[in-house]
Amino acid sequence: MLRNKGVWGWLVLALMVSGVFWIWSSPDFRASRKIPLNFWTGFTGPDGERMVDLIREFHRQNPDVEVSLQRIDWGVYYNKLFVAGLGGRSPEVFILHAGMMPRFASAGLMAEMDELLDTQSRAALDDLVPVIRPKLQWEGHQVAWPLDVHMLGLYCNLNLFRKAGWVDAVGHPKIPRNRAEFLEAGAALRKLSTPSREIWGFGIADPNLIALTSCYQFGGRLMSQDLLQPVLDSPENVRGLDFLRELVGKYHVAPPPESNDAWIGFRQGNIGMVMAGIWMLADVKGDHAFDFDVQPLPQLGNQAASFGSTHLMGLAPGLSDESREAGWRLIQFLSAHSLEWAKVGQLPARQSLLSSAEFRSLLPQANLASEIPHLVFTPGIPSLWEVQDEFYRAGEKVLRGTEPASTSLRLAQRKAEAVLERSRNRHSFAQGNR
Repeated sequence: MLRNKGVWGWLVLALMVSGVFWIWSSPDFRASRKIPLNFWTGFTGPDGERMVDLIREFHRQNPDVEVSLQRIDWGVYYNKLFVAGLGGRSPEVFILHAGMMPRFASAGLMAEMDELLDTQSRAALDDLVPVIRPKLQWEGHQVAWPLDVHMLGLYCNLNLFRKAGWVDAVGHPKIPRNRAEFLEAGAALRKLSTPSREIWGFGIADPNLIALTSCYQFGGRLMSQDLLQPVLDSPENVRGLDFLRELVGKYHVAPPPESNDAWIGFRQGNIGMVMAGIWMLADVKGDHAFDFDVQPLPQLGNQAASFGSTHLMGLAPGLSDESREAGWRLIQFLSAHSLEWAKVGQLPARQSLLSSAEFRSLLPQANLASEIPHLVFTPGIPSLWEVQDEFYRAGEKVLRGTEPASTSLRLAQRKAEAVLERSRNRHSFAQGNR
C-alpha cells in the first residue's frame, strides 16, 4: 500500500511538472513576459531626471516592455558604447549626437530602420524639421531617429543691461542682433566695472563651439562640400578665429579665456553675455540670482549661422523581431513626447510641436526656434573626432594669443589631411552633410 502511495505521489508530481512546462512554453504565456530593453544615454544631469519620467510613462502605456535606463557621463560614454557594440553587447536602444553617427554606422553598429517605417512613422518623418533629415541617413538607409534639436543661444544678464542703459525706448533690455550692436553692448556693459568688481561685456564660455560658430558665420567650414578634403586653413576660418581674439585684444569686451571661466562669471553676475548651449538652461535657471534671457545669436559675420546638433536614437543590429519592435516603440514614443523633453532645455525636432501653442509659450526655448534654419552641423564623416580636434587645438592657440589664426590653422590643416589620408580607404564618405 505504501509502495502504491509512493507511485501515485511521483505520478502527481510528474503531472504537475508537465503542466507547468506546458503553460510556460505556450505562446500565450510567453507573450505575457516583459520584453527587456537596455537604453543607454549620456543624460546625467536634470535632463536625465526628465528622461526617467518619460520612461515611467512609457512603462504605463506599454506594460509588456521593461526598459533599463543607464546614464553614463558623456566623457566616457562613446568609448563604452563603441566597445560594447564591437563585442556584441550593445544596448538595444542608445543615444548618439549627430556628429558621432557616421563613426558608429560605418562600423556596422547601427541597425537599418527602413523596414520599420509604417504609415504613422512615415508621417512623423515628414514632420521633422528639414535640416535634421539628412542626419538620419547612412549610405541611403535610415539608421537613426531624432529626439530633439539643440543649438547655441545668447544668454543675457538683463539686470546688467538695464544698469548699463542698454535698453530700448520703453526701457526693455535691447538684445544685440548684429556685430555693431554686439560690440556696442559689450562696451557699455564693460563700463560698469568698478575698482572692487570687474564686469565684462562678453565671455567665451565654450571656446570650441563658439569658434565653430564664428567661423561658420564668416563663411567657413571644416570640410569641403564633397567631404573629401579638410579646409581648416580657409580665409573664412582665419577671419572667424581672428574676430574672437579681437574681442579680447582689440575691443577689450571679453576677458582672456585662460584666466576666466566665463560660464561661472555669467552665473555670478560678472559677465553680461555668453554664448552657450540651450542645454545649459537648467544650470542657470536654478540660480535665481538675476533676471536673464536667452535669445538667438547675433550675426557677427556675413551670414547667420549657429552650431547645431541633435540627439539621435539608434537600434542595435541583430535584434530579435520582438526586441526590435519594442525598441522602435520606445523611439517613436520619445519622439512623440519630445515637447516634455524640451522643458529641460532642448527643442522638439517635429515641426508640428514647434508650431504648437504649448511650445510657443515655453520660454526661453521658443526664442531659439528661428535659429533652426541656420543651424550648421559638423561634417558627417567617420573621422570627425580627429579633424575636429585639430581645429579645436588651433582655436585654443588663437584665443590664448599664442599664435595667429593663419599659422595655427595651417598646421591644423596638415594634420587633418594626414588623418583623412589614413582613413580614406576604410570609410565611406557618402553622407552629404555640411
